[in-house]
Amino acid sequence: MTRILLAGLSWFLFVGGLHLYMARRDAALTAQQQAIALAFSRGHHTIEITPTFTAEPNPFALRLDESPTPAALLVRLNDKELLRLTDRVAGGRPVMIEEVKGLVLGANEIFIEASPPDTKANVNHAVRVRVFRDDVPVSDTTLWSEGGSAVSGVVRFELKAAAGGDNHDH
Repeated sequence: MTRILLAGLSWFLFVGGLHLYMARRDAALTAQQQAIALAFSRGHHTIEITPTFTAEPNPFALRLDESPTPAALLVRLNDKELLRLTDRVAGGRPVMIEEVKGLVLGANEIFIEASPPDTKANVNHAVRVRVFRDDVPVSDTTLWSEGGSAVSGVVRFELKAAAGGDNHDH
């Protein structure tokens, strides 16, 4: 009988201690997450996207969203859709996205996807992505594909506070 009580008490202490630890850990993580506020970058932000090929919608593309037409060029910023072009996009001509909102001080990510025409199936393709703040380049990256596949990838860059200091909008 003593062994059963001792096993029950050990189990109770172990499970109770684990439950108490997890409850305190979750409360601390929630408080820490609430304390983190995003500081948005101030200034005039522009994204310039220049494909080396004529981008056009891929009729065979898997559609994960509700859009009726696949995109020739898709741009997302920090998981928010910024641009979806369903018409042909001329190669060598920059596509400008002006007054970009949602860039934060610190790490940012831009997802780019562009589909080359079927006639260029065996050619390597590239898309140049440049980010500007107040007409000053912040990031310049080129994404590549091989053998005619769609160009897709993530451009990661960091924004720092401006020399005069950004006012933080929380």
